[in-house]
Amino acid sequence: MGNSEKIRLVQSLLANAKEKIAELTDQADDLKESRNTESKSTAGDKHAVGRAMAQTELDTIEKRIAELKEQSNLIKHLPVESQKEVASGSLVRTSQGVYFLAIGIGKMESDGKTYFVISPAAPIGQAMLGKKKGENFQFQNKQITIEDLS
Repeated sequence: MGNSEKIRLVQSLLANAKEKIAELTDQADDLKESRNTESKSTAGDKHAVGRAMAQTELDTIEKRIAELKEQSNLIKHLPVESQKEVASGSLVRTSQGVYFLAIGIGKMESDGKTYFVISPAAPIGQAMLGKKKGENFQFQNKQITIEDLS
């Protein structure tokens, strides 16, 4: 476990975010075109409702794109150098699994390995913050050991 593994994880997270942003941007473009076409057709309540629904969906998509861009920015600024104690950007192998303290997206597969990508603010992230290799922490009535850290 080391910096190269952490760098690959960061690259994978950024690639996933970029792919989702592209998909959502395409959906937004389709919705805008549909909404604009809808407004040019016959007037009436049915069309106004359809246009309003399209706008609501578009607002939701644009909000999600903004969230993904913010997450990408956070990921880009994570420290990739090895750390002596658990902090934001740490890759932590525990007796219960491997955690990457970055953003809260949950379970992720990369290079045939399973990682739990969590926010440092998540309850388990809080429980391990400041701990060092070989130390234990308590989470959900379980004693968990930090086996390795980078």
